[in-house]
Amino acid sequence: MLVYLNLIIIYIKIIFVSSLCKEGQNNCRKCDSLENLCRKCDKEIYSPNEYGGCDYRKHCSEGINHCIECAEDKYLCKICENDYFSDNYGGCSYTDNCKISENGKCLQCKEGFILIGLNEYYKDSFTICKSLNSDDLQNCENINLLDGSCLSCKQGFYLNKGDNKCINISNCEESYFGICKKCNKYYYLNKKENKCISQNGIFSYCKETINGEKCDQCDDGFYLDKYRNCSRSNYCEKVGSFGQCRKCIDGFYLTSSGDSCTKDKNCYKGNKDFGICLSCKNNYYLDNINKICKSNQENNEFKYCILANEFCYQCIFGYQVGEDNKCSTSYNCAESENGICIKCKNNYFMGLDNRCISLEHCIYSNKYSEDCLECEDNFYYERKNKTCLLSKTNFTNCKSGYNDYYCVECKNNYYLNQTDKLCYNNNIKNDIFYKCAQTDSEAKKCVSCIENY
Repeated sequence: MLVYLNLIIIYIKIIFVSSLCKEGQNNCRKCDSLENLCRKCDKEIYSPNEYGGCDYRKHCSEGINHCIECAEDKYLCKICENDYFSDNYGGCSYTDNCKISENGKCLQCKEGFILIGLNEYYKDSFTICKSLNSDDLQNCENINLLDGSCLSCKQGFYLNKGDNKCINISNCEESYFGICKKCNKYYYLNKKENKCISQNGIFSYCKETINGEKCDQCDDGFYLDKYRNCSRSNYCEKVGSFGQCRKCIDGFYLTSSGDSCTKDKNCYKGNKDFGICLSCKNNYYLDNINKICKSNQENNEFKYCILANEFCYQCIFGYQVGEDNKCSTSYNCAESENGICIKCKNNYFMGLDNRCISLEHCIYSNKYSEDCLECEDNFYYERKNKTCLLSKTNFTNCKSGYNDYYCVECKNNYYLNQTDKLCYNNNIKNDIFYKCAQTDSEAKKCVSCIENY
């Protein structure tokens, strides 16, 4: 008896094993390891059966795939279980308009419908057949096959956020419940009229306007300047209300002038379009070959220089380039050392503070009018001919005068006597002309004092 029972068990096992799905056998290409049934059959001309293999399509079996009663030709199911619909291949599915189903789940829809919700990672995922002509898929180009929503629209339409429908406000790229939020490239949004208008004139590179009258927001890479026009802002990550950059992209530094971004942190002013430095901070000069700022205090060749190549051709404020291509504090300098002129150009003469002067015997002049303000000792400035002349007896201590006829201004520690136009000592204490600069016409009283008196 026991031997007979064991034989029955072995026979059942043989039958069970033989019904297992095996990929590559019985026209099955892919098995379902949990149910031991075929999931995908060869070349889509077979449909899965309950034995782990595949039958030709249009094969109906009562009691299989939720079918209660097959049609007479045994191809299609005539009556399905409650809430199931007959598909075109002998089975039933949860979904109306289904063409191929497996265990109640639709695998392929009829023509004009798209399968939504099929997920190979979730065995019990719910599937439906959605009409391609449904209201929310009109003019849709790419569909999300998990939830049935539209991902992108056909040309001439754009996706409306909020309901994911494709609508066609002209040249609008993004909207929310029919209100345009973003226009296509080269168009700006007029909020008042809910229109996208071609960028041109004062609205070039403008993204959004205020009542269609002035720009309120610029395209990426542009900023709103003080005239409410959109200007290019390369390398700038964040700009202020009137165009000054507030923060540069990684790898760039904000210039000291605050109007552009460059790769050099010692740059004072840069080029907005190309990110190169045009001039450096104080104590730095611009190497024009490499477009970087270098210290001008560590290089006597370019000390006080702003721009350089093989030689300096522009200096910081207050300095000038001399004939030696170095910067000095004097105009018309031929040679300098550490910013101090040591030799003047031809026809120029060294004056006070190592400045080069066009008048011989002049030690200090006005660089704009070239008038001499002070001549060497024993010389006075003759105003008519603009030259320093050797003082004669009558012009001793005279600073400037006219043709040896009369003195106009005396040197320090002397005052001008208006009766004889000569200079006298004003440094005698208790004298009425102590610290006097000039007397009256009769030389009886002082009419102007020296500086600080």
